[in-house]
Amino acid sequence: MQQSKKQFEQNKRVFSIHPGTYALSFVEPLWCTPNTAVHAQSPNALGAYTMFLCLRGKGRLEHNGKLYGIERGCVWFTEQNGSPMLWHEYDRQETQLLVLTFSINPVATTHTASSYDRALTDFCAGRTNVFGYDPSLCAYSDFFKNRIGSNRAFCLESTLAGFLLDCIFTLIEGSSLLSDKDRVLVYVTEHAREKVSVADLAKLLSVSERSLFYFFSENFQISPNEFINRIRMRSAAECLQKGISVKEVSEMYKFSESSSFCRMFKKYFGITPTEYQRLIESEMNAPDVYGGYIDTCPSTT
Repeated sequence: MQQSKKQFEQNKRVFSIHPGTYALSFVEPLWCTPNTAVHAQSPNALGAYTMFLCLRGKGRLEHNGKLYGIERGCVWFTEQNGSPMLWHEYDRQETQLLVLTFSINPVATTHTASSYDRALTDFCAGRTNVFGYDPSLCAYSDFFKNRIGSNRAFCLESTLAGFLLDCIFTLIEGSSLLSDKDRVLVYVTEHAREKVSVADLAKLLSVSERSLFYFFSENFQISPNEFINRIRMRSAAECLQKGISVKEVSEMYKFSESSSFCRMFKKYFGITPTEYQRLIESEMNAPDVYGGYIDTCPSTT
């Protein structure tokens, strides 16, 4: 066991999260698909775990005999020699994970007084949820990608430690259940290519359509249909950026005619899809109404 631990920590810097209490050793983070992630095993070392964060896509994951719905922002851990993960119903091309293997070990027997100490002690003792949910964790991904292996690797271990602490607190808080607002955001974003209706969202939240309009007014300050269309057009713009033709994108998003798609696109971006692609090709700044994976819906004015 000691030899395995030495192999795990070889050439890896040990970083202490809290002075004299716990130490972390990291293996370089990996960005991959679920098919690759199932082969990512925790090293055979004391206190070793592998953390998974869903950055994109969705699916169903079987872990310890239980099925979990996985989507962007879901985080979970596996221990060394734990039961294997089995993926079901996921998009092989779209789903992307951040995988981070690490070792956490106590380096002192002092009384655990801080919130960090208590969180880590509970985690090591198995007193946390297996799964959690927090889309804000995905913001760490680009930071890691930009700095790992570059000349800007400063503060990387501190950031990794902070990231793991945030993940552990997410598990402790039992945030595996989405809020109604998050459920709507995730559902519409993941079904952007489909014709999501007001009735679909009312069913999702188990409310009447009248109550749904009140919910959107309180949480997003726009109507459900406006909310759906904004997300659909942002998603369509991402396809146009990849070089997919206007006609193909129109068909992908279930428009009966390309002209209907062009009118809606121009409503939200101020230019036609063709003009948008020309701006992208010329490397000029194309308009972006709300950018990225949204958590708010600002007005278009």
